[in-house]
Amino acid sequence: MFAYLAFNDILTAQLGIIYLVTLALKLIFFTIIFKAVIFSETSLPRVDRIAMLIPMLLFLTIEVLFISKILNKTLVK
Repeated sequence: MFAYLAFNDILTAQLGIIYLVTLALKLIFFTIIFKAVIFSETSLPRVDRIAMLIPMLLFLTIEVLFISKILNKTLVK
């Protein structure tokens, strides 16, 4: 989706804002999906907390690298 938006001249300037909005939406969806686990009164074991955070941090890093690569390509043009 971001690759398509990067080549659309009208939305290239707003690509960073679009990324931030989708990041906020992902955090909201994550909270909704795991609401019972996050807001439960029993604490999660450390292994389970790490198991929830590793995929989120991994994909966040990949997304940031991908977006920065797209933005660098569009700025070079």
